[in-house]
Amino acid sequence: MTASDTNQYGGRPGREATSLALLEELKLDISYASRRTLITFDNDAMSCYDRIIPSFASVINRKYGMPTKVTRLHGTMLQQAQY
Repeated sequence: MTASDTNQYGGRPGREATSLALLEELKLDISYASRRTLITFDNDAMSCYDRIIPSFASVINRKYGMPTKVTRLHGTMLQQAQY
């Protein structure tokens, strides 16, 4: 079992898609209750890396507040990655 397999929920014994939704909701609730800033970035590059449009991903990342330098690094990685 690889590291990416441990993050998969739907269709695996002992894992349910609803568990993932619950974990996400609990994460948000804790952030709200503790009045702490929470940043989540869900980039499922393990399963759809060949369909990500680097320029579009960069614009979306900037919209949600990702720093410019990190956005450039991420975009460059997506453009230069060999799938």
